[in-house]
Amino acid sequence: MSGIVSARSVRPRPSNKKKPSVPVARRRVTKFEELPPHLRHKAETLPPYLPTKQAQVLSGRGRSKLYEAAAEGRINSIRDGGSRLWETLSILLDLANMEPVQSAPPAIADSSGQSVPQNDAFATSSAEPSQQHAESASTASL
Repeated sequence: MSGIVSARSVRPRPSNKKKPSVPVARRRVTKFEELPPHLRHKAETLPPYLPTKQAQVLSGRGRSKLYEAAAEGRINSIRDGGSRLWETLSILLDLANMEPVQSAPPAIADSSGQSVPQNDAFATSSAEPSQQHAESASTASL
């Protein structure tokens, strides 16, 4: 039995490291002055360091994603006793450098099973309540 090697010990383990969406070296926005106005306003009104819960809300990520971003060097943090504080400016710079998401609205199926774009489906259904409202208004005035 000592000569048998299990397949598990021979198999290489996959890397859990993920590539950042925009590498730190290729960031477009790197200074406070380059931030868009809405993010610059947040940087001016928020404290320089945030506790984890507030950093999660600001970044729109969970705690584990904050730690991943810190490990990749995209977000700075410091230890304050037993807690961790996240640098507000580095979170905002990371948000400013995110790649824009391009997505189409989801399609819905009509009664025949054909795919209908969502905008057209809402355009036809939004006319019906206004017609009902106009009819009820005309009968109420009698």
